[in-house]
Amino acid sequence: MKRFEQWLCTLVLVHAVLLVMFQALMLYTDFSLYVQPVYEYFGVGKSLETNIVETIDRIFGDVLSF
Repeated sequence: MKRFEQWLCTLVLVHAVLLVMFQALMLYTDFSLYVQPVYEYFGVGKSLETNIVETIDRIFGDVLSF
């Protein structure tokens, strides 16, 4: 059991170091310019600001169109 706990702690530590390194890579280098189009492709980076009344009206129009 001690061996498994040691392996697990090592894995968590390596994961934390890699997470910090990748975050620094994204913030302080031009790497984010190459990754950014992927986020835009999936629509994660764009926030669509629509009027809430217009959105609710569209939902009721689609659902309750008898």
